[in-house]
Amino acid sequence: MLLSGRAAAIRDLAARAAAFASRARAANTVATYRSAWGAFTAWCRDLGFPPLAGDPQVIGMYLAKAAERLSVATLEVHLGAIVVAHRTVGVPIDRQHYFIRSVLEGIARTKGRRPTRVAAPILPEILVRLLFLDRKNALIADEVQQPGTVDHTPVYPREVVKRALELGAVAVILVHNHPSGDPTPSRADIEMTKEIARALHTVGIVVHDHVIVGRGRHASFKSMGLM
Repeated sequence: MLLSGRAAAIRDLAARAAAFASRARAANTVATYRSAWGAFTAWCRDLGFPPLAGDPQVIGMYLAKAAERLSVATLEVHLGAIVVAHRTVGVPIDRQHYFIRSVLEGIARTKGRRPTRVAAPILPEILVRLLFLDRKNALIADEVQQPGTVDHTPVYPREVVKRALELGAVAVILVHNHPSGDPTPSRADIEMTKEIARALHTVGIVVHDHVIVGRGRHASFKSMGLM
């Protein structure tokens, strides 16, 4: 631990270092460095380390502690503030010192750099929903089927029948989207609907409607006379 006289001298040097640094940097940099330097001196004071001793071991330990709450990029800023403060009072620090750089490299490997955000690709998927209804046309279940591609809708009549029977449904409504934005039913849509309707009819279940959703509009098979 430091003697009281020496501690006072170090605090005075720290204040002078901050003052010198403030004359050499732009206003936003000064504020950032002042905050970083304040964090370092507070940590040194708590542990009894002289903040301007230029000890790479002390600086490395500070960086290790600060890494609990700061990113690697922010730790580099704190290191810059420490180097500038020492330089202004004539205490040289090599920020490329092996121990300091090793600590930062280890932190970077452990924490990882912030990943670059990559937008998810917009895929031309068809999403199919099946609405299963009871005898009063109340909704029993609204289930999403496996996504399909622009030219294939993976809805299999036998699977629809099986699920409807499991749920005790007496009616079904089909809903799917057209990625193109045009809800006009395709020939494949019409044929698929007929196949599902025939399969459900054999077990006494009716298809009330098939709705195709486009961009800002929709098409109803029932309204179009296709049911």
